[in-house]
Amino acid sequence: MDSISAKLDRIRITNKEWAAEIIPGYSMNLISLRFNDREIIRTPKNNNEFLENHIVYGNTLIMPPDRTVGGSFVFENKEYFLPINDPRGNNNLHGLMTDADFEIIQINGSSVRGRYENHGERYPFSFTCEISLQLTENGLKEILSFTNIEDHSIPLLFGLHTNFVCQQFLMVPGAGEYIFDRISFTPGSSAVPLTSLGKLLKEGFNPTGTAVSNFLVSESNTAIIDDFMYTVSPNFTHWVAWNGGGTSGFASVEPENGPANGLNMKNGYVLLDAGKTVCYDTLIHSRNSTY
Repeated sequence: MDSISAKLDRIRITNKEWAAEIIPGYSMNLISLRFNDREIIRTPKNNNEFLENHIVYGNTLIMPPDRTVGGSFVFENKEYFLPINDPRGNNNLHGLMTDADFEIIQINGSSVRGRYENHGERYPFSFTCEISLQLTENGLKEILSFTNIEDHSIPLLFGLHTNFVCQQFLMVPGAGEYIFDRISFTPGSSAVPLTSLGKLLKEGFNPTGTAVSNFLVSESNTAIIDDFMYTVSPNFTHWVAWNGGGTSGFASVEPENGPANGLNMKNGYVLLDAGKTVCYDTLIHSRNSTY
């Protein structure tokens, strides 16, 4: 088996009506999730389609999320650099963790847990990340933990680029939003009241045919996509909603623990002290269930 095929290996877990597949070689990407054989997560037709743009399939770790202006930021009087992979605005887009190869450290029929230890190669600080995905009778629970293994504090800023099948209804609860600049390809540095589209997202509507690209301050911790709910822990403070123009039948609903370009903002990230661990969790569940 070649290295590319091995990196794309999937792990399958099940629990009653629920079934999921995870790709550890791409940051524990939840590449498939089904309930009663109904696909909830946008899944590629084949590996080639996935490799063409793996960000828009499954549920991948983005760290830092969205765009970092100029691919650089200053932390504690030192400048750090990320590669420029979005030349339209001379920015870094979504960091380098999306295809991190996680080591599986625990697995059974309904859950899997993976671990990655970073020493500056994918994010310019040393930390460990553990991601566990578990199917319960209520849905898919994901737990992410980050531990700072430096001898000093580090800035933690990440999100989950969660791509749902979306045909009829989308609700993402924003309290305010950042206006996207089409010249620099970055959201603004401060939040403003919801736009008309932001208000539609808050109320919920059918986004088919409407281009959605909204950077939102979270008002509450549950979004709704068709017949399913995406509930996240309160330490996710922002949402991004994007649907690739509104013509492809999907919606990316992205919980984030800070704003886009947050590494360049005061209080735009979580300060994780040396030796400390912080955890986040999410649940994808039916609208008929509770969390």
